[in-house]
This record gives sequence, C-alpha cells and structure tokens, in this order.
Amino acid sequence: CGRPGRPLPPQVKRVVGGRGATPGLFPWQVLLQVEDRSRVPEDRWFGSGALLSPSWILTAAHLLRSQRRDNSVAPVAPQHIKVFLGLLDAADQRLATNRSVQEVLLHPHFQPNNYNNDIALLRLTEPLEFSELILPVCLPPPHRQ
Repeated sequence: CGRPGRPLPPQVKRVVGGRGATPGLFPWQVLLQVEDRSRVPEDRWFGSGALLSPSWILTAAHLLRSQRRDNSVAPVAPQHIKVFLGLLDAADQRLATNRSVQEVLLHPHFQPNNYNNDIALLRLTEPLEFSELILPVCLPPPHRQ
C-alpha cells in the first residue's frame, strides 16, 4: 500500500507549470464525477479521493453534499457519483476502471459554512482488484499517535 507503481521523480520545492504523472505513479488516486440533479439547473463537478481498500474511498464531504433551497445539507445520492481509478488523463476515461457507489457517508458533524469535519467515505458497489495502477493508500496503525 501507499507505494507508487513507478519511481517518484526528483522532488522540487514548488510546482510551476507542473508536469504530467506517469501511469501508476499515484495508484491510490481516485477521480470522482458528481452530478446533483436536485439543483436547478442541474450541476456536475469533479473531485478526488484516496482508495483505502477494495471497497472504500476517502474524500472530502464538501464534494458530496447537496445543498437544498432551504439551506439544509444532504449527501448526493450514490447513483449520481461515478468513480474512476487507474486514470492518467481525466479527459480520456476509456481505459479507466470505473465503479458505482453503494453508500455515501458524510461526517455527522460536517459544517459546510466553515468546512469543519470535511471528510466522507464512499462504499463501492463492487470490490476492486488491485493492480499496478490501482493500489490503496497506507494508513497508520489504529492506535498510533
């Protein structure tokens, strides 16, 4: 887990212009495409996440919230979220592995006005098979300080 599928390029102190990543460099990186059909007009946006296991993705709650006209907040319906993995170019999703979402869990104390507790989990409808292009990120052991 948490190891690039390819060697990392030399580190620089800042990004100016940037450069493309090679396939497998960040195999835990996930692209999320979210559509909120409760808005008028309908809205679509992209975000990212980190693969935790074959069935779970960690992301930001603000990407998955639907703010209603009465200012209440609810998670976007799972069927309105598309997940792409093993992707190098967001404009070309043909070679990506894609999954649907079964469940959206926003932090129960997420505050959209100041982004406190801005964290969420997605459970995939079908587990992933790991490959050179799809691997989970590493997490510290449960009781590590």
